[in-house]
Amino acid sequence: MAPNLTEIASTFGWTDAADRDLYLGSYCALATGVFSFPIAAAIGVAVDLTKHRQHLFVATVAGTGLATAGAAAAVSYTQFIAARLVTGGFMAGSVPVAFSFLGDLFSAHERNAASSGLTACMGIGILAGQVYAGSNLGDSWRHVFWVSSCFSLACALLCGCLVSEPIRGGKEAILQDMFQKTGKRYDRKLTWSGFVHSIRHNNSNWILLWQGFFSNLPWGIIFVFLNDFLSQERGFSVPDATFLILIFAAGSGVGGILGGYIGQILHSVKRSYLPLFMAVSTAAGIIPLYGFINGQFTRARSAQGLLLSFASGLIASLPAVSVRPCLLNVNPPETRGATLTAANLLITLGRGVGPSCITLLSVFYGCSRKSAFNITIILFWMISAVQLLFLIKWLPKDEDAMEAELASYAQRAISGQSEKVDDDEAILSIEDRIASFDGRAAKQTILYVREGLKELSEELNPFRICGDDVSVSDDEIDDSILDDGASSVTNTDAYMSEKTALIV
Repeated sequence: MAPNLTEIASTFGWTDAADRDLYLGSYCALATGVFSFPIAAAIGVAVDLTKHRQHLFVATVAGTGLATAGAAAAVSYTQFIAARLVTGGFMAGSVPVAFSFLGDLFSAHERNAASSGLTACMGIGILAGQVYAGSNLGDSWRHVFWVSSCFSLACALLCGCLVSEPIRGGKEAILQDMFQKTGKRYDRKLTWSGFVHSIRHNNSNWILLWQGFFSNLPWGIIFVFLNDFLSQERGFSVPDATFLILIFAAGSGVGGILGGYIGQILHSVKRSYLPLFMAVSTAAGIIPLYGFINGQFTRARSAQGLLLSFASGLIASLPAVSVRPCLLNVNPPETRGATLTAANLLITLGRGVGPSCITLLSVFYGCSRKSAFNITIILFWMISAVQLLFLIKWLPKDEDAMEAELASYAQRAISGQSEKVDDDEAILSIEDRIASFDGRAAKQTILYVREGLKELSEELNPFRICGDDVSVSDDEIDDSILDDGASSVTNTDAYMSEKTALIV
């Protein structure tokens, strides 16, 4: 969308720049990143419930392709923003599925490098889409959406044919002894209490979740407005602005890969060095991006323009690739999908709210786009850098706590001890839900029959005559009669219970 905001606005009848930024910048970003929350949350929770994550991933990628086709075919703004909302839900939902796969395909020491490749591809894909959209290869802005839809559907087909399901928890070093000695798979299930505890009492989770929100507010502005800013405010032609975004994307790709490998090395040397590197690189990313936005270069292919655009993408992408591996390392396998979903929702929330900051600063404080860019980038990336400094203390502690928990689980499994699971707390898989429902239904049926037989036995009580209650005092009842009556009722209950057991 970013290179074609003005063209899309004219399609829907808006000629004023303020309307363009409001409806296509702020509202579309909110729909894609914020109001798509229910779809993304449902997919993210399903990651930890289903036994077939591969099927779920194929469905999310295919859903993204179909929703993108809906945006391409939209004839009204309502249809367009609805399609963008669904697209955002599937896009955000696919991320925890992909990283859940990554957590079970790579060990803790390999995840930073693996994440760097995946995150770099995600960033390059977003920016490469903008480059293609600004290259004027199609007849209109709709052409880009059709191309994106075809790529998504093709990727869904490839995932369905080539991607296989990894063993959950299969790359946790602490569980390898259990796998070898017992042949047992990791079978813990996601529970509400476990998820809430991991979010509220795991300090690394708390820091990383909110750091993701604040650090992605500027990224939302970059994705939505930077291309249009270069062509409208800076005076570059659309192809030249697109060329600078291409260089920025190349820097982001290099920074993502480089950040992953540096993070992996630092994590191996000393775990507290990783969050320190993330904090320093987050703050350092402000410098080249500030120069890129405020620079005086007038030619896109000048040395200054090329250097600033490449350095901006490179340094800004260094810390981002290490966030999700940190989340994988401090959470057990059964809560990773839900935790990654929470993190991704805050990331997309930040990207969705970010463009609104530009609009609000412009409307209420009269800030230009350039000033709004400067304020949001400096403010929110500095907040994020400070948050990451606190992670220096908590990341090693929470990793040790998670490994100790898995070691305890493995030891109990090896010794043959079973874990106590609260059925009311368990969030069961679809397969388990069916079996659980049948068992509970059977129990309810037995209780219902027993209550009916109990009432019947009371009706057979010898002290009830023709359905009317007869009040008899203790003095009027002979002890032998009372004993016989009690024995009769007891025998009746026993007989009925035996029949009930046979029927059930």
